[in-house]
Amino acid sequence: MNRIPVRSTKRQAPEPLLPSNRFASPDGSLKHFLEARTTTEDSLKKTPDLREHTVDSPLGKKLDA
Repeated sequence: MNRIPVRSTKRQAPEPLLPSNRFASPDGSLKHFLEARTTTEDSLKKTPDLREHTVDSPLGKKLDA
């Protein structure tokens, strides 16, 4: 029982972690997600060979550029 934290005192999350209601509604969130996904898909379709976008690392493995 001594290792269980006491939860009787409420704590405020740091400012960057607080909800900001950035999208205003679930529909707004979905719209943003679909637009971002479309942008990502377009980028992947326009890139001829993704394997060309790598660099050698000091460990001898290929890393994404």
